[in-house]
Amino acid sequence: MLAQPHDDLFHCLFAHASLAGAWLRWLMPTQWHDEVEWHTLAPEPQKAHRPSLRQEIVDHVFVAARANGGEVQRLDEASIRDSPLPPTIVLTRLALRFFREHSDDDTLAALRRWGDLLRAADRETGPPAGADAIAAIACYCLRVREVEPRTLQQLLEHILQRPEHSVMSTAERLKREGLELGRHEGRVEGRAELLLLQLQKRFGSAAEDLAPRIRSASLAELDRWAERILDAATVEAVFAD
Repeated sequence: MLAQPHDDLFHCLFAHASLAGAWLRWLMPTQWHDEVEWHTLAPEPQKAHRPSLRQEIVDHVFVAARANGGEVQRLDEASIRDSPLPPTIVLTRLALRFFREHSDDDTLAALRRWGDLLRAADRETGPPAGADAIAAIACYCLRVREVEPRTLQQLLEHILQRPEHSVMSTAERLKREGLELGRHEGRVEGRAELLLLQLQKRFGSAAEDLAPRIRSASLAELDRWAERILDAATVEAVFAD
């Protein structure tokens, strides 16, 4: 599964114990605070081995009903802003809460409203350093919205009163990644259709039910199956493990 931009933003900023600890202390019941040795707080390795022995980067998401029933209320902007947390955390929570549901114009308007938070976060020494946090939030904005990069850069420079070069470099990187992903997907799709044609010519209608499997396969799998067509006596032999 590909990482989503909101996951990337969360991991980028809350991988730091100082920010994670501040948020945890705010979330936890006050009576639990003394139960934690906060100076020992450190990130755990994010790699794990699945039953297949394939190593993956993992994350944990927990969902629970409220003990007293009822629905969990989503915090509004004012409630998030009023929380006694460092500016970087407040900005991250605001971005994760609102960027995906806002229009592009509303996103830019929100950044203008959050100018005081952006300036305060920019002054933080970290980790992460303020400029790095601003860059991460700008990157998230570019990935989940279609804001014009130059407009975003100019807005941040106006708010922060300093040059902000990360926006354009991030936009160029995202453009390259999109082109590379498109080329890769195009190669996979073309190889899958060619393999389906070869199977139909070799084995006839027996290959028809395999179309979903072939179209969802990796490039390496398609190459392996294409090689087997030359010698396989049956369509089952092409896909044998």
